[in-house]
Amino acid sequence: MKKILKFILIAVSLFACTSKSTVSGDTKSISPQEFKDKYWKLIELNSKPIENNQMKEPHLIISSAENRINGSGGCNSFFGEYELFSENGIRFSQMGSTKMACHNDTIEDDFFKMMSEVNEFSIDGDKLLLKKSKEIVAIFQWDKAKK
Repeated sequence: MKKILKFILIAVSLFACTSKSTVSGDTKSISPQEFKDKYWKLIELNSKPIENNQMKEPHLIISSAENRINGSGGCNSFFGEYELFSENGIRFSQMGSTKMACHNDTIEDDFFKMMSEVNEFSIDGDKLLLKKSKEIVAIFQWDKAKK
């Protein structure tokens, strides 16, 4: 009985002494400071999963150089600037895009509307959550193979 109790105490002590890791399985958690210069693939917009039937993969890249942003809304490429403020505040501005003819089934209009309304972000593991007044409006996943 003493051996079992001793084993349990050692196991609990070892578990309590281990530091919290930013690695959960094979997904590395990143801090809000590390979300720049990564390829963020759109996986959900306005609570709807994104289908893979877009002309281009909807994504964004938030560049650390000169506070620039670029990506694709599903058909057209876009570019612009961003500003970080307060703890997790973000604002996109000076946005522009190419003007290619797109299929009617693209999510691009909703994507660009979301980009103009976002005012907050958070990081959850390998996901970037963009929010409008605390409500999640878009979820992006870090595609480690692309950037």
